[in-house]
Amino acid sequence: MNILLVICLPLICGIIIAYAVAYFHFGRKVYCSSMNRLDGRTVLITGASSGIGREVALDMAKRGARVITASRDEEKGLESVNYIKNLSKNSSVFWKKLNLSDLSSVRQFAIWFTSCEQRLDILINNAAIAYSNVEKTVDGYDLCFGTNHLGHFLLTELLVNHLKRSAPARIVIVSSLAHILVPGPLRFDKGDEDTLYPHLSGYEISKLANILHAKELARRLAQFGVSANAVHPGGVDTELWKGMAYKWPPWFCFLIRMMVKPVLIDANAAAQTIVYAAVDDRVKTITGRYFEKCSLARESIQAKSLSVAKKLWEVSSFLTGLQVHTLPLEVNEPRVVDCTDKTNQTLDRE
Repeated sequence: MNILLVICLPLICGIIIAYAVAYFHFGRKVYCSSMNRLDGRTVLITGASSGIGREVALDMAKRGARVITASRDEEKGLESVNYIKNLSKNSSVFWKKLNLSDLSSVRQFAIWFTSCEQRLDILINNAAIAYSNVEKTVDGYDLCFGTNHLGHFLLTELLVNHLKRSAPARIVIVSSLAHILVPGPLRFDKGDEDTLYPHLSGYEISKLANILHAKELARRLAQFGVSANAVHPGGVDTELWKGMAYKWPPWFCFLIRMMVKPVLIDANAAAQTIVYAAVDDRVKTITGRYFEKCSLARESIQAKSLSVAKKLWEVSSFLTGLQVHTLPLEVNEPRVVDCTDKTNQTLDRE
């Protein structure tokens, strides 16, 4: 019995200490204290049909903003809009279809937005995917990299003039602590016609790309009064976890879920740093930085590289077709844009 106690006691103590440290770093909740109103401002949030994005959209609506939510699933998107309207008592909340894994969908959304909306004060690139039974985007790129980075990269570029006209404006890109798991330098080997840039793939690399995107945006847009920052929302129990079943066996997914659940935070707590970066006065003059728990945080050494950020920008411009396309896609084709939302309310522009 004494031998068993000698063996088990240090192990148990180690587990308790590990969970205590993990809870302090990951499970501790920090809330944005800013009371700033957003009346007369327009906020666009991707992936706001559930989880963190919906909580951010709700916060923006409570502050009086005109909120445009964009996601793939119409039913979930409209349910989210009704949920936000009911809780915020703000009727200026809308949904529009956007599939970030399809660059043509991104372009169509941008055409709609630039035709129907006069301003864009805050752009929150929140939508993300971690695991799926699909490996490629519609355009043939890795699903995680294509959705989490390339889709948002193209969207931001197509809406950047609206941001400039609305200055001071802010871009908030939701990244993840997972970016530190990228094992080595980003590889920009071009590959072949079937698989362009094959090493730009996976969730961790897409999250690193999010931070590098913010860095380069900050450099390019500072003179126009537009800031760009990246955010780690924290370890949160969202739908991202459901995709684990596509990659690992059910028993392993269950085990991992149970191990990390005690240190995960809820979606509302995870939304706080995003809200902080979007509205707090203390962030007004900060750009090109990385935030966690409503404070500046340290990103990986690679995420600080301005040269890598510039190279990623060049590659992303090539992969999204920005070097050859501009809005509209077919300049000779007349376009009629429907500026009504799915509840048959005209998107009035004041």
